[in-house]
Amino acid sequence: MKYLKKFEDLQEVPKVGDYVLIITDSSNEHFKEFINNTIGVLEHIIKHKPDIWGNESEDSVSIKYENVPPMIKDMFYLSPFITKDYGRQGFREFDIKKIVAFAKTKEELEIKLSANKYNL
Repeated sequence: MKYLKKFEDLQEVPKVGDYVLIITDSSNEHFKEFINNTIGVLEHIIKHKPDIWGNESEDSVSIKYENVPPMIKDMFYLSPFITKDYGRQGFREFDIKKIVAFAKTKEELEIKLSANKYNL
């Protein structure tokens, strides 16, 4: 019994610093192609509070992307949060429900991306 392996940190929700895959249904094909096929880093979770009428909205996340193509660069913005990357472009806010996969390492998501690419 002493050799039973404990399960490692099983996550149900992504955390800051995790690598994420987002699926978007944007009408801009270049933007859609980039987001759906690029791994981003979750930089900040934005908790939404109920408005004055008690309506609650979903939490959203700020995702950082590297090597954003020039044709869609204006669809990204500077980091609104005080981080080491403050002032660098490549951030985009998404609804937390748009995250389809997340992992602690980029390699795990690269495997998932390549499997999706070849319909495996």
